[in-house]
Amino acid sequence: MVDTGDPTKRDPSGTDLSGHDLRGEDFGGANLDGARLAGANLEYATLDDASLIGADLTGAVLADADMRNADLRHAKLHRADLELATLNGSNLNDADLSHAKLLRTSATGTRFRGSNLNYADLRGADLTEAILSGASLVEADLEHTIMTDAVLDGADLSGANIYGTVMVSARSTGATLNAARLDEASLRGADLTGASLRDARLYLVDLTDADLTDADLATTELDRVVLSGARLIRTALPPISSMARVSWTDGTDWNGCRDEIFRRSIRLGEHEFLLNPDGRDGQPNA
Repeated sequence: MVDTGDPTKRDPSGTDLSGHDLRGEDFGGANLDGARLAGANLEYATLDDASLIGADLTGAVLADADMRNADLRHAKLHRADLELATLNGSNLNDADLSHAKLLRTSATGTRFRGSNLNYADLRGADLTEAILSGASLVEADLEHTIMTDAVLDGADLSGANIYGTVMVSARSTGATLNAARLDEASLRGADLTGASLRDARLYLVDLTDADLTDADLATTELDRVVLSGARLIRTALPPISSMARVSWTDGTDWNGCRDEIFRRSIRLGEHEFLLNPDGRDGQPNA
């Protein structure tokens, strides 16, 4: 193992530690701006409150690392392993996390504005209140990720796997979710104003009280979706006959197509209805 000394008592910024074994090292509060740590092993390392602006951590192992409140703006974390790492409160704005492994990572309140998370593996991660405005998550794996109260305004989640993801009260205005898979996701109270979900698959998705004003669902697959109390003002909907077993209530704002919706629905309760109960085009689904 390399002798790093006490990083809190010196300035190792710009240091080349590429490929070094730094497991368990304490870099808490250290200045590592521009440091070269590509391929380094930082498993279980302490990096809380450290500054790693522009640092190169390409392919680095940061599993179980403590990176709370670290500054990683513009850092390179392409294919880095951050499984079970703690990133709560950290700043990863404009960082490159493409193809990174963030399984079960804790990143509550973490900032990812403008970051590249394309093809990243975020399964089981906790992104509660994280800020991902303008981030790119093309074909990212967000299965069972927690994104309650997260901000994804203008983010690109095209082709992402959002299976079982919790996005309760998340804000995704103007976001792109084209061809995303949202099976069994919870978006209760989510703000999807102006979002594009063309060719996305929504199966068993809970959109109770969600705001879909000006959203584009013209080619979206809706099957067993809950739209109780949802707002669909100026929403581009797919053909009503193609929407299968969609639950809605008196509080759902269908913006002008309620009559046809009502004709195709059965009443489940005093204020609850089920659209196309026999499946698409009135035919049971296989």
